[in-house]
Amino acid sequence: MNTTEVARGTAISVRQAIAMNTPKAIELWLDVVDDPTERARQLARLSPADLRRLGHLLDTQTAAKLIHSVDVALGAKMLKALPNSRVDELLAAINSHR
Repeated sequence: MNTTEVARGTAISVRQAIAMNTPKAIELWLDVVDDPTERARQLARLSPADLRRLGHLLDTQTAAKLIHSVDVALGAKMLKALPNSRVDELLAAINSHR
């Protein structure tokens, strides 16, 4: 699966988006999976390694959109999987989008 297939409406999981290894895939996943409960379910099943990979694929907009769509505990779990320098970047991005 690639981002073109996703753009045509094919369902995508967060794991598939991470495997594509592009920020655009994460953005498309957020657009396709717009239900916060489903997002949380998929994110909660990720390993710490997958959470790290996801964190490195987030840009300013996707970081804010993702963090604001999940509960505090899950957001914290995602951030804890990342190096402190990346957490600082993401938190600055999230705060700028409030």
